Amino acid sequence: SRRAQHARPELVQARRADHGSAPPPVGIAGLDAEPHARAEGHETERVVRLALAEMSEEFRECLILCDLEDLSYEQIAEVVCVPVGTVKSRIARARAMLKERILAHTGKPMP
Repeated sequence: SRRAQHARPELVQARRADHGSAPPPVGIAGLDAEPHARAEGHETERVVRLALAEMSEEFRECLILCDLEDLSYEQIAEVVCVPVGTVKSRIARARAMLKERILAHTGKPMP
């Protein structure tokens, strides 16, 4: 894809180096939690992963780079080769889609 040809993966790697280690694990369920809480955490993780998988790549990519990789809007704009305003819009729309899909899968609003 055009984005893959122009992406700047060194920005993601540089951001990870700034933290001194790899990004934190994506898992939600804690290992020290009670079995019921762990099961609930695993279910939440499953629903979030499913909701992200249903999202189009352009929205998922910006959301993950922002919320999981902790890149700035400017860095994300460089990675995905779009203006900063587009990045902000995609992140806002992706968060709204994520909330909608979690509600659809669980029947409960996201906290």
